[in-house]
Amino acid sequence: MNFCGIIAEFNPFHNGHDYLIKQAKEITSLPVAIIMSGNFVQRGEPAIIDKYQRAKSAIYAGADIVVELPCIYAISSAQNFAYGAIKALKEMGCSKIVVGAKYTILEDYIKLVKIKNKNIKSDISKELEKGISYSSALINVLKSKYSGNQEIFNDASNILALEYIEQIYNQNANIEIILIKRTDDGYNGTKIYNQYASASQIRELIANNKIKEANKYVPEYAN
Repeated sequence: MNFCGIIAEFNPFHNGHDYLIKQAKEITSLPVAIIMSGNFVQRGEPAIIDKYQRAKSAIYAGADIVVELPCIYAISSAQNFAYGAIKALKEMGCSKIVVGAKYTILEDYIKLVKIKNKNIKSDISKELEKGISYSSALINVLKSKYSGNQEIFNDASNILALEYIEQIYNQNANIEIILIKRTDDGYNGTKIYNQYASASQIRELIANNKIKEANKYVPEYAN
């Protein structure tokens, strides 16, 4: 089937997600299928809004179908999250995937995938001995071996995009990758741009009972 895929948590669904879906429809002129975490998200936390409401928001934004990512992948590491999501899209017959990232030069991601596919496990193990997380260890190793633009390491959305791209290549998925520039300050950004804020910023506003302010960055149909 010829369709465009988007992988997401939508925790919560916000204006940036609305923008991404509309861009996917406009750029590809294809139906859009969302692979979305259920009631538990990547860090093993419960989503702040139930999966049905988040799926409903995606449909309102223009998505044609929302498919739940099995929990075993949804709450796992970034690597397993990406593996499960790309596997689902591949088996569904996805032809294109739209990914939101702060850094959008695809060729540079492919260079990093080639570095990752070399035997760098021993290098990562040495970094892990410093007591840092796996993701930090991986980034340190990639930085040391990559001579290109280091901006690619500056945001977690770029690292997740790298995981998706790696899985597309490793699974031999015939899926075209389209990178869309994120409209906010990044995955864990602290700045707000006009009507755009990251999901982590919005969750923080909600946690501090600033619901009215949080709603500025969420489409009216998702409030």
